[in-house]
Amino acid sequence: LDHRLIEHVATLPTHWKMHGAEQKVMLKAAMQHKLPASILKRPKKGFNFPAHLVGTDSLQSLQDTGLFSPSFSLDPKREDITFKSFSFRILTLWFDMFHHYKQSGRWEPIAYG
Repeated sequence: LDHRLIEHVATLPTHWKMHGAEQKVMLKAAMQHKLPASILKRPKKGFNFPAHLVGTDSLQSLQDTGLFSPSFSLDPKREDITFKSFSFRILTLWFDMFHHYKQSGRWEPIAYG
């Protein structure tokens, strides 16, 4: 998202953004003639990330950078690691892109097989 939009919305009165537990009041009002009521009134849904495609290999590559304590680990038997795995994977991709930029001088996507 554009930081200017976020900064502007943060200055708006809360009652424009929320009515009790109902969120995104202003956005829903703006879109009421463009989206069906079934979309505007449906309950909030979670984001399902395919964690089985990530695993914990991203954490190992990040630990190799020295940014994390060697004792830090993700244990799917003790906790839901979905969000952490996703976050570590995104951070790993960013580090890979940054490393590529340092070598090539260009920001560009990196192909992963």
